[in-house]
Amino acid sequence: MFQYLIGGLNDKRELFCNLTTGARNILEVGCSVGLLADPLKGKRGVNYTGIDIDQGAIDLAKKRHQSSPNVSFTCEHLVDFAAHARQMFDVAVFAAVLHHVDDDASCRMLDAVRQVVEAGGKIVAFDPLPPRESDGRFVRVFVRTFEQGAFLRTEESSARLVSRNGKYPLAATNVIPMHGTAFGFPVCEYLVSLEVRIPPAPRRTRPCGQGLPPTSPR
Repeated sequence: MFQYLIGGLNDKRELFCNLTTGARNILEVGCSVGLLADPLKGKRGVNYTGIDIDQGAIDLAKKRHQSSPNVSFTCEHLVDFAAHARQMFDVAVFAAVLHHVDDDASCRMLDAVRQVVEAGGKIVAFDPLPPRESDGRFVRVFVRTFEQGAFLRTEESSARLVSRNGKYPLAATNVIPMHGTAFGFPVCEYLVSLEVRIPPAPRRTRPCGQGLPPTSPR
């Protein structure tokens, strides 16, 4: 309900689609009831997997997408999921998830998800930014009253977290303004989107002379 009130759902869906364009296998961490997977229903060549630790949310997500063979959900902690994952993903997305958990838990999740993102793939995280003084009193009061995430971070803090203080260099950082609701007011004013690229696997080179045809004896 909060997403509908602040007008954030459509913005998140649009951002999610933009960040996963061209991906064949998509993992969403903290998918809740699968709202962001709606545009992927029946999309050829694209497979979506959503995981969440809330069994009730996963049950509802499965019900909502029961006619979509390319969309699946599982109730599992990311660390456990990564330990026995049967496939790799092009893109892993934390969609407004990390501002609900502290730095230590976020780091464990970021480390775990690297195990299931293939070389050349990417990890993306986007979260709301804290209200700014320029946003107006109504915006600040509304977000502080209804926002359920206890760990809203600034752009700089989010960048340090997702990059693990430079351990995983950021490929892109963007601050995205959110559109207003049908009532004419924006409440959650900006999202910060951060992207980490997984380096491609190094090309194997043959030792000098290996694979060359034998020379004829003279």
